[in-house]
Amino acid sequence: MSSSGPKHPSNGPAAAHPSPLNDNTEGDSEQMPDWWKSPQHPFLKLLFQGLCLISVSWPSLEHHWESKINQDAWDVHKRLVCGRLRNSNIIGGLLLTASAVFISTPPPLPSFMAYTAVGPYFLALVSFSHALGSILSGTVVILVYESCDRMWAKNVITADRFRLYVTLFFLASPGLSLGLSITALLLALLVAVFSSGLLWLQILAGLEVLTWVWPIPVYLYCAIPPKKPLNQEHPGKSSTGTVGRNNPIGNNAAPGV
Repeated sequence: MSSSGPKHPSNGPAAAHPSPLNDNTEGDSEQMPDWWKSPQHPFLKLLFQGLCLISVSWPSLEHHWESKINQDAWDVHKRLVCGRLRNSNIIGGLLLTASAVFISTPPPLPSFMAYTAVGPYFLALVSFSHALGSILSGTVVILVYESCDRMWAKNVITADRFRLYVTLFFLASPGLSLGLSITALLLALLVAVFSSGLLWLQILAGLEVLTWVWPIPVYLYCAIPPKKPLNQEHPGKSSTGTVGRNNPIGNNAAPGV
């Protein structure tokens, strides 16, 4: 009878167990967590949709969740986010220059547009500060987002509801600061125009404001999905009657078919 020798432990490297931070396996069937879903309260749901729309350009996070469970979708998502933030930094630089001109240069015609008054000058300073904040926050988000991988973004910075909302706010902060900067600079110009006392200039400024304001609510209305699908059929109505009434094949069909 042959006896086997004692088994010695292997000196080779032990099999590494996958960690939630370095496991790059893709699971397209993984369900989206509950904290990624929209709140049930109508007001909180509206705020959540607005935050998602500004941060990831979608009114919900279903499309954003796909980038956390698929590597190709994550690469596309990261490239789009970083490209959008770079464009935001370019616009922020233009606003920074424009607001710096208004706060450092006296008006050539003070009676025409006195933007060095207290109100317009303060709004120009607000525009300058938010443009600078947009550039700084956008640059920081780009540096962090380009260096993180998919699993770290999934299991660390979006691990719970608080971290998810903070991450969305950081992604939205350059756009929010940019919007505040544009709004403050427009208000500074409007206050300066309406303080001039020139009626024709005030009318032109009012018409110009209307051309800038109306696309915002229209875009928000078109971007947020309706509560009821428009192509949903009414209950109790069948489409067979329409086919038999309008379709010549249905009219010529034999009885009983």
